[in-house]
Amino acid sequence: MATQSPCEGPTAALQKLSFTLQIETTNTSPQRGKLLNRFEEPASEITSLHAGALMRYDPSLNEHFELTRDEQAKAGYVGKTLVLKGRSRDGRVVDTTRHTYYNEKGFFTVAEVVALIVEFERIDRPKSLWFGGIDCHHVYFQGLRPDSDGDGFYISW
Repeated sequence: MATQSPCEGPTAALQKLSFTLQIETTNTSPQRGKLLNRFEEPASEITSLHAGALMRYDPSLNEHFELTRDEQAKAGYVGKTLVLKGRSRDGRVVDTTRHTYYNEKGFFTVAEVVALIVEFERIDRPKSLWFGGIDCHHVYFQGLRPDSDGDGFYISW
């Protein structure tokens, strides 16, 4: 088990970030009722997955603002390695995903972390089951959370 120094891990800039995954599929179920829940048919496949606009919330103005280029270049994760782990959705593990990303500069920028999350989700999300199909409902980024082993992070959606 890798130990993490107290200064390693997600930064405040990353934890304040919000964005949604934009997912297109081959066979989305028709929306039922007034809820915005999104369901996929069991045979549906992802055709496109990317991050929407990177935003930050300003509580004093009660408003979201798109990150500037400088804000995207800030450290989002401190450390030479970032381990992302997949997590079961709907209580069932179809397959597990774990990937370690490396850099030499000692941190990943906010934009780099988002790019790694998108890369990871392209691998992990097709393994999910959300009411029988791929999980296209949980798409609002809510930060990185340490796993119970302390050697990686789950993406909180």
